[in-house]
Amino acid sequence: MKGGELMIKIEAAQTLTLEDLPSSNGIVYDGYWFYLTAIDEYKIIKCDKSFHQIDCFETCRNYSNLCYDSSEHCFWAAQTGVSSFVFKLNQFFEEIDTIYISIPNVKEDIITGISYNYYSDMLLLTYAKLVVTVKKCSLEKNIIFYSKSQEIIKGAVDILGSFTGYCTSSLQDKIEVYSNSRKFITEVIIPCDLRVVSLCLGCTQKNDNIHIYILAIRENGEQCILNYIATTEQISHHEKCCSNRLNAIASDGARIAHILNKEGEKFREVMSSSNDRDEIISANRAILKTIHKAADIEFDLYNELLEIRECCTFCDD
Repeated sequence: MKGGELMIKIEAAQTLTLEDLPSSNGIVYDGYWFYLTAIDEYKIIKCDKSFHQIDCFETCRNYSNLCYDSSEHCFWAAQTGVSSFVFKLNQFFEEIDTIYISIPNVKEDIITGISYNYYSDMLLLTYAKLVVTVKKCSLEKNIIFYSKSQEIIKGAVDILGSFTGYCTSSLQDKIEVYSNSRKFITEVIIPCDLRVVSLCLGCTQKNDNIHIYILAIRENGEQCILNYIATTEQISHHEKCCSNRLNAIASDGARIAHILNKEGEKFREVMSSSNDRDEIISANRAILKTIHKAADIEFDLYNELLEIRECCTFCDD
């Protein structure tokens, strides 16, 4: 499509509960196998696509995050509690090189994520409030770009060389997608009962579809994998407008669901812990007020959907 713009859509595919695997804080996929970094242990677990353990590698450090370098067929790793170094590992997870990270005028923090950009052949590091692009060399000046964030960043991945997905955490974890020019594109709200631990791509080279695998933990401590599928397509400016409006509606709907869930939890706590009639009535009125307000917003969102459908043939496909 001439004159169009590349857009991305991310949809949830499935959720898989991890069983009989140690608690982990990092995940990586090399195109064939998944690898998990075990928390507080000097080992990396190799798994098949169903996350059954295939092998276990002893390591010289307690690594917290990994990424796969498809150009050199190696791995890059961050060590738990270390912010100034990343380590190059061979296929047996033996260290073969080290990169020193020095960020000017910024107090370094713990590395929360590491990923590899196939298109630029660089590493993308995330700290709690910082995103850093790094050359794969041990030179003193290897920092290409860094930017600060107002939200806590749990990781980032390059998507097809055109977008970057950031996992951020505030009231609820989410994946925010930006273009290379730092323009916000879309976001995906993670279910409120899950906390993101790490994320990785299911593909390292150009592909129409790409999987984003998220290692998460439930409130009961269970580990699980969320599988999201990202698809791209060229759309016209009119289609882009509709797409942006639909994304905004979806985000508003997810936020409403999150608010209702939290209010429901508060009401259940009052009902289970209080015998005070006035307190129960007050809590009931509060949740009814929230429900009525949410219903009004949902009605407005529904009308906006109808309006989009009437004016946009793109939405009929």
